[in-house]
This record gives sequence, structure tokens and C-alpha cells, in this order.
Amino acid sequence: MAEQERCAMKNFFEEILQFWFMILRSVFSLIAMRASIANDLLEETVVLSQSGREYKVFRRSFFNGFPGTSHSPAAVYEVEFTFKRNMSQTATLVTLPFFAAFPGLMEKLWMEGPEPGVFAGMYFFKSRIDAQRYSASMAQKFISAMAVPGTYHKSIWNLSNHPMKQRKN
Repeated sequence: MAEQERCAMKNFFEEILQFWFMILRSVFSLIAMRASIANDLLEETVVLSQSGREYKVFRRSFFNGFPGTSHSPAAVYEVEFTFKRNMSQTATLVTLPFFAAFPGLMEKLWMEGPEPGVFAGMYFFKSRIDAQRYSASMAQKFISAMAVPGTYHKSIWNLSNHPMKQRKN
């Protein structure tokens, strides 16, 4: 077997192990109730930094800590996409425990665009490294694969440099 094939197999198995580790952490997080939902930003309009598009918040979640904890996020990961298939806000609740399994994820804003099937997320991480790991995770590869080609866009910002814009309705 050529060296390149060995490396590809090793990467494949590492991703499978990471996936199962995430499943186990998700189950633990669900049991430990390491996720909470807040309603304070519902229907707020948020402008994503990369595209300048406006999205409405339909859920705000906290993970591995709750509002008022001593840690502050250091990085923001933004993603926007259009799903190939119809997806509802309710269906996204199924994914909630999985987010609690990602190291360093503190908070997520779940948002939808003005057109059906257009979604965005703003994730707040303890460190830029945590955000970069999430960006390369199987979860994001799955989202990218489920998105209409050309609609999946992502960016990572240091929170101190993030030009977050939020408007009250």
C-alpha cells in the first residue's frame, strides 16, 4: 500500500473515532444537562460579518456552562448555508445535545434568513483553536454536504475584532 493511501486510511479512521467520541460526549452531555436555551434574543436581527446578510435569531443556546459563568468567549465562528432539503426550526432541536459535546463551545445563536431553508449560526468559543477544530469537524463537513452548492460560507473571528452588529426590531 502506498504511503499516500496509508495516510488517507489513517485520516479516515481518525475521523470515525472522533465521530464516535462525539456521540459518547453528546450522550453524557444530554444526561448531565450541559445545555440550556435562553429566549432573550428571539426575533433579534443579526448581521453576519462576512456576508453582511441579515438573519433572525430563533434560538440561543448555552453549552458547558450557563449565562453568568466566569469564562468569556474569545472567538466567534460564523456559518451560513441553504439546505438542499426543507428543514424546520423544530427539527434542529435534535442536534442540540451534539453541540454540548464540542470542546470550548460556550454559546450558539441559531438563525434563519428571509428565504425558506436559509440558515446561519454564530458560535462563541473559549479559544480560536476550539473554533478552528469545530470548523474542521465532521459536523461541519456534514452541513457542507447538505447545503446547496455554493451557499456554504464560514469564517472565524477573534471576539475582540468581531464587527458584530445587532439591531432591535
